[in-house]
Amino acid sequence: QNVANRYTPRLLLNAFRDLGIDHAMDLFYLPMDFRTHTNLGYCFINLTSEEAAQEFREAVDGAVLPVFKSKKTLVTSAARVQGFRENFLNFRNSC
Repeated sequence: QNVANRYTPRLLLNAFRDLGIDHAMDLFYLPMDFRTHTNLGYCFINLTSEEAAQEFREAVDGAVLPVFKSKKTLVTSAARVQGFRENFLNFRNSC
């Protein structure tokens, strides 16, 4: 949560890559408002293990994304839907 609205999927993935925490992602979805061309302020990420999820939480919780001078601090939370297949099925018609 608290992703600055001007981040695109590519910019956000690059930020995660710069933090060194993109290696265990097997699904990434940043919902966009197609009318305003901005994101909705949150994303969904599936990680391949509980250890990777813990590493991600430790790196991201409280972090500030660097590109747009936002003071928003990132917050992670477990999603209702868990697992690659379940998330893929859940989001496949979202675009």
